Amino acid sequence: MAKAIIAATPYIHLVFSDIVMPGGLSGFDLARWIGEQYPALKVLLTSGFGEEIVHTNGGDQLARLLSKPYSAGELACAIKAALQN
Repeated sequence: MAKAIIAATPYIHLVFSDIVMPGGLSGFDLARWIGEQYPALKVLLTSGFGEEIVHTNGGDQLARLLSKPYSAGELACAIKAALQN
């Protein structure tokens, strides 16, 4: 579903996704696909798991990570940083 929405919506600037999603597609998979299909589109991932899962799966190469729990201020800063890169 995420891929269909992204493909149908040309004015998206940032995708914010959890690493764990239903349906077999992970946030890593989505970030990888976005990098291949829409390289200018920014990706911000979030997870309640430790950062080691991100490094193990190469996620730090794909997208920024915002660890849970986070505050509204931390989310705002992460979004700003993701959009500026």
